[in-house]
Amino acid sequence: MLQRTPMTSPLRNIPNILTGARLAAGVIMFLILAGATATPILSAYLSPDDQFALYRAAFFIFVIAASTDWVDGFLARRWKVESRWGAFWTPSPTRSW
Repeated sequence: MLQRTPMTSPLRNIPNILTGARLAAGVIMFLILAGATATPILSAYLSPDDQFALYRAAFFIFVIAASTDWVDGFLARRWKVESRWGAFWTPSPTRSW
């Protein structure tokens, strides 16, 4: 059986970058949804079409962020680049949704 050696190129940071991007996407998605509905000052000035556009943007951000959850885990295991940072932060965005 082939033994894989840990990757040593700069590409080994891609799983951690994806995790950080997913964490940022969760914050952005929250701000979009809060601005569309929960903030009476802002939502009073938005038409229903504008609110729906914000919901749609939040949905697309969610879909993209959710797909990166699988991708960063796959790359980290395949390239054997598990890190403490990734082990700590990877579950956090997933739990916050």
